Amino acid sequence: AGYRTYMACSANMEWKGFHKRVNGADSLIDNYYCAYLNRTEDRNLIDNRTTARAVEWIKESRRSEPFAMILQLDSTHWTYYADPEHRISMPCAGKEVNIAALRNPADIELLANRYRNSVRQVNACISRITGALKDKGIFEDTALVIVSDHGEGFAPGMIGHSVLHDDIKKPAFIMRLPGKVKYASQEYIADTAIFPTLFDYLGIKVTGGLLRGRSLLDPGYKKKSVLSFHGSLLMADLTSVEYRVLFRINMADDLISFTPVYATDSSGRIITDTESTGWQNDLREIFTR
Repeated sequence: AGYRTYMACSANMEWKGFHKRVNGADSLIDNYYCAYLNRTEDRNLIDNRTTARAVEWIKESRRSEPFAMILQLDSTHWTYYADPEHRISMPCAGKEVNIAALRNPADIELLANRYRNSVRQVNACISRITGALKDKGIFEDTALVIVSDHGEGFAPGMIGHSVLHDDIKKPAFIMRLPGKVKYASQEYIADTAIFPTLFDYLGIKVTGGLLRGRSLLDPGYKKKSVLSFHGSLLMADLTSVEYRVLFRINMADDLISFTPVYATDSSGRIITDTESTGWQNDLREIFTR
């Protein structure tokens, strides 16, 4: 579509072959930078390098040529990192804390403070990017998407993102599309909607079933339920306005089976008859889409 593409990331993109998977066999990304050096380095320092390189690329770009940038930051990843000036929520836990042993709400709050400081770190990096766009005079014409890969839990037995509960299923999601009316969607949104929405907004035509999701700009957009997988792919969670069903997952070569473990209604009350929720139809509709 005529866009120059750039990616700057903080995570180790060689892990699990992510670099190859993201860039594809056809080198989809024109310019690629990874600030990761070693496992022992604090991630806020890596994020600062990533952001500095992205800012430099924005400054060097030509205003007449549109670009698409992916910036991946890592400070909010466990064990949560922040520069000294962003450590405002104090006191906070140290990075040596054993989260598996945390039971006391006061201790968990110290951990939450450490996480809040790491969010400030990421926010500062984003501010440096938007500042570079403003200095370049292109901020008002640039679409911005801010999204996290998952939420984070801070309650006994629900620390981090190792279980499927509501905090985990509600990642950060902000989409700024210049010229479009601001609104807070009450519909369920999955990350599959990001690129269809961007392509719709930018007028980029997509063929061949490349994108599975639907544009949020589509007047008919409506999503009755959302399916969330645990990172292990051993469990999944189907959530609608009326109910939530937790499943055990079994994956064979060409078959995925969902076995309901239990269901709750919107108030959290256990539903003894999982079949009554109608989850089969909702699940079928998701996979049909």
